[in-house]
Amino acid sequence: MQFLLTAFCTTIFTHYKRFLAHQIPVQLMIL
Repeated sequence: MQFLLTAFCTTIFTHYKRFLAHQIPVQLMIL
């Protein structure tokens, strides 16, 4: 169970970082 939770959090964190990396340049373009 702990392993599944860790894997899930890691996946979410990876996608979140990718999302932020994509959002920041867009925000800069808008500004």
